Amino acid sequence: MRFSTLFGVGLLAASLSGPARVLAQTPCPPAGIRTDPANPAGGGGKVNSFNWYRGDYQPSVYNGTMYTLNSPYPGVGQAYTELPWLQAASNAVMNRFQGHVDTPGDGWELIRRDLGYLDSGAEAKTTNPLLILYNRRTSVLRVFTCVGDPQNNFQFAEIKLKFGTTATYKAATLNRMSALGVALEDTEPRTNPEFVSATRYLNGRSKWFVADFPMDYDPCICQFDSQFNIEVNLITQADVKLLGKTAGSLIAMKDGGTGTATGSTDPDMDKGLPFIRKINSALDAGGKSYDNIDKFTTKMANLFPDKATPLSSFKDASKLGNFMKDGLNSLPYVGAALSMLDYFMGGGQDAGPQKVVMEPMTIEMSTTITGTITTNNWYTSLSFQNPGNRNPNNIPEKIPFYNEAMGVFSLLKRPTVDVRTTTPYTGAGGAPQPGTQPFTRYSFRLTEDLQYVINPAARLEVQDFQAALVFEGPNQTIPTRPYYDYGGIQTYEGPTTNATGMMQHAYRTDYVDARSIKNNIYSYIRKGPIQGTYYGPEFYYTNLYLKVMLNLRPLDCSTCQNVLFVARYPVNQNNVSEYTTLPRASDGVLPQATPATVQVVCNGSKYRDAVTLLKPGRPQAGPPAAPGTPASVALQAYPNPATGAVRLRYPVEQPGPVRLTLRNSLGQTVRTLLAQNAPAGVQELSADLTGLAPGVYYCVFRTATQTQVERLVVGGN
Repeated sequence: MRFSTLFGVGLLAASLSGPARVLAQTPCPPAGIRTDPANPAGGGGKVNSFNWYRGDYQPSVYNGTMYTLNSPYPGVGQAYTELPWLQAASNAVMNRFQGHVDTPGDGWELIRRDLGYLDSGAEAKTTNPLLILYNRRTSVLRVFTCVGDPQNNFQFAEIKLKFGTTATYKAATLNRMSALGVALEDTEPRTNPEFVSATRYLNGRSKWFVADFPMDYDPCICQFDSQFNIEVNLITQADVKLLGKTAGSLIAMKDGGTGTATGSTDPDMDKGLPFIRKINSALDAGGKSYDNIDKFTTKMANLFPDKATPLSSFKDASKLGNFMKDGLNSLPYVGAALSMLDYFMGGGQDAGPQKVVMEPMTIEMSTTITGTITTNNWYTSLSFQNPGNRNPNNIPEKIPFYNEAMGVFSLLKRPTVDVRTTTPYTGAGGAPQPGTQPFTRYSFRLTEDLQYVINPAARLEVQDFQAALVFEGPNQTIPTRPYYDYGGIQTYEGPTTNATGMMQHAYRTDYVDARSIKNNIYSYIRKGPIQGTYYGPEFYYTNLYLKVMLNLRPLDCSTCQNVLFVARYPVNQNNVSEYTTLPRASDGVLPQATPATVQVVCNGSKYRDAVTLLKPGRPQAGPPAAPGTPASVALQAYPNPATGAVRLRYPVEQPGPVRLTLRNSLGQTVRTLLAQNAPAGVQELSADLTGLAPGVYYCVFRTATQTQVERLVVGGN
């Protein structure tokens, strides 16, 4: 039965009260910097004169195809080097750039360069040239590295991005690298994350390779010192496996010991597109991006044949100059085409008289990555201020040419959803059938308006802003029998992977205007235990998210495409017995947070603690967790790794049914360890592991109000 929300709002409603202008003052207003050498603006700082999209080495001879290079290898082709985009035909790592160059008209700005000359023009020889660009419309930081000093014993390269350790603070700039969208206040506390793009290393002199990193907007960036460090390491041995959220291995690479790389099953490994979070030598959660819209839509259509039509429509529309200009309601297939992604950002290119070549930073954020990269060999590095950090610095080479805050969108605070549970429920969904237990109705409503801000330096205005609730759970089946009521939560998003790497499934509500989403109360009804099994086979949610979709219009380019931004954010759940009365909001674009609201977050202790880099000897901030309550105890498995048997310690908040299961890395239940009623308090049990194959498993603990997961490594029995 299809559910209509209490206050009906149509999918991608066309009613707008006018676009929300985005150039109001913020705590870090833009300086007005532009690095296009044809029309530069310094914003009070240095002005760029270097033309990165046309070479300066004997232009009358080479027609702008070569950079002048000052390297320690004169006489062997190092007085110049070819522009990276022009190697698309001769360099497999660069063939993604076939037919186009990163120009200011498409939003690209120059961050840094190292071609053997200082900004003043003085000679400073370079061993391995670097070129760093940034797209202010799609928030992509692009790093080009050129082989100046060939190293014949290496097969792969990692391009690593992290915050500089000499600074006191980091920023929320790298929040987009997390598995989901991260609110500004939820920035990971104190740690300095490292993110790596892996690419095949070609040791031919003057060959370029590239890595892309998506940036998040930190509106507080100008208020403290923050630095970036880009480091390139060469790899002699790699054993990396990327496990996708849909099916099997996406990428596996390993040095076969013969001096050649073997096992690469995805050509994206040649392009620096997969990015990885690195902790020591181990690899953690990351994502996978696509270098063009055709590759993205082709793969998704193969995985989701039922979405082939909207994917094809989306692909065709994205290559037109009027992409998104008539609003989200003009492309009704956008929601279906992008439903299986946690994050998408694309568009913004200058259409001109020709069709554009769209390079979306589309990312499968639920990709899980395991493995190690070993035997790194330092190759080259470059450090500079985090753009937008305009603190005094007496080293010109440390100041980026485009010294404006990066990123486009920032959600200031994690959204809160009021959840109302009614049981037993025998209302609109129909009376319980004979022999079944009473129904429980779950209702959901966003508590308050989203607090967000658009980076004014991006020069974009909000044309449409839509939002939907996304429900994630372990089962895919939603019953269609009349006594089940899944009100407005029947649109299947696709398979996902939760924070522990377990396979999940996601359903969402219809998209509505973000301004009026508070008008809607979404609900579904679920029956109780069946034949002694606590959880029935139908879908039930374990995680709740908010998904946003924004259509952004460039203000400084009348012939440019609009920019499409899609992201999924976790929410806080607030249990309520009744809903309070809220004033009905009108449709239209949700206004941005005021500068005063942004400043409160910037000055807040939660944000300040998060962006303070933890250094040796510095105590960690924040009060300790309150002891003595079951909620402060996490599910624990010991010993871990375990062989033969394992003891599990788990907290029960209130008396009732408890279920403990053991699942494999695909999310399949391989053993039920406990399924019975339990008293409140901290409990323990011993579980037999005999017969289990060695590997990684997940202990899943559930009650009516709790869900906890503990990773367990099982050794040979």
